[in-house]
Amino acid sequence: MSSTNIHVILVEPEVEENIGFIARLMKNFSLEKLILLKPKVDIGSKAMVTAMHATDVLSGLEMLGLDLADLRHDYSLIVGTTAKEGGTEDLLRRTIFPWEISKSISEVEDEVALVFGRESTGLTREELEVCDLLIRIPTSENYPSLNLSHAAAIIFYELFKSKSSRRVRLSTREERDRILKFFRSSLERIGYTGKKKERAIRVMSQLLGRSLLTKREAHVLTGVFRRIARGDDFASGRR
Repeated sequence: MSSTNIHVILVEPEVEENIGFIARLMKNFSLEKLILLKPKVDIGSKAMVTAMHATDVLSGLEMLGLDLADLRHDYSLIVGTTAKEGGTEDLLRRTIFPWEISKSISEVEDEVALVFGRESTGLTREELEVCDLLIRIPTSENYPSLNLSHAAAIIFYELFKSKSSRRVRLSTREERDRILKFFRSSLERIGYTGKKKERAIRVMSQLLGRSLLTKREAHVLTGVFRRIARGDDFASGRR
């Protein structure tokens, strides 16, 4: 059983062998679609050797001269990876562990992007902003850094073992953006401005991403925040 809706995206990969290793891992765990964004290396013999019997994954990969932000509306869910855990004040790096979300992701029938950053520096803060949720693999404090392909192996395995026959339709990117639009207006009605408002929006955006909001749930939340934003009086029944 293959997971054709999960696309593996490598942002500016720097080591050719890692591309081959990841192709091999994808074959091991029934993933098919590999996308390279602005790769720093060519796909040559080193990648072919490390890919072993997964050269078909390499042959079918896409190389795009795009930024991650350019793909934002191509996926219902963008899952980023990071080695760094943000502090209590760093809302951008609020992470969860792979096993906490893998079953939910395996049930999604929409297009999902699983994004890995550069071997040297990972994903930039701008790229993290594009992601709906971030996953992190816990490692020893004495040596926390994992090789890109090793990290991919752990995450692919968690997804594979959690496969489910259940299928869920996620809310679209546009539907979640609409919720955030009305949420922003609601905050402004109650006097939230500046950094306080932007912090609240960041929290709501992360909650929507981590919850894997369904279309029905998005419809309900949109209706609630729309009424709040325009000042409907629920107690009196005025609409």
